[in-house]
Amino acid sequence: MFKACMEQCDNELLTVEAHIASLKRSLAHIATLKRSLAIPNEDIPQMGPPANERNQGIQQVMYLPSMYGEFPSYEYAPNPVLPFREAFNVNDRPAAINRDKLSQKAWWKVNLTFFGDQKEGFGGEEARFGEEA
Repeated sequence: MFKACMEQCDNELLTVEAHIASLKRSLAHIATLKRSLAIPNEDIPQMGPPANERNQGIQQVMYLPSMYGEFPSYEYAPNPVLPFREAFNVNDRPAAINRDKLSQKAWWKVNLTFFGDQKEGFGGEEARFGEEA
């Protein structure tokens, strides 16, 4: 009976230790995200293709048949059925890169919210597990 009780305690401790490890990983992610969000927009590393390779004018989109019919016309016309956008010019590319950086920051904020909620789910015991203020 004593041996069975000790095995049950060991199993429960393994679960607690796994939760503590998960919380520590979450706290590390939170710290990384906070550092990333502190980076000014102009210093965020560029993701995606280089500026001179952005939007070469190829549009690859899947349209629902309910929107444009079973076999839509892809001919360019003054009032096309399908939307068409010309390739980026020199002035459009910096704006596209800036949108990428803003979307990267938004993604970091979403992740920070997720990890913050996860931390709160553990009961706010972060001080015991080594989070630094």
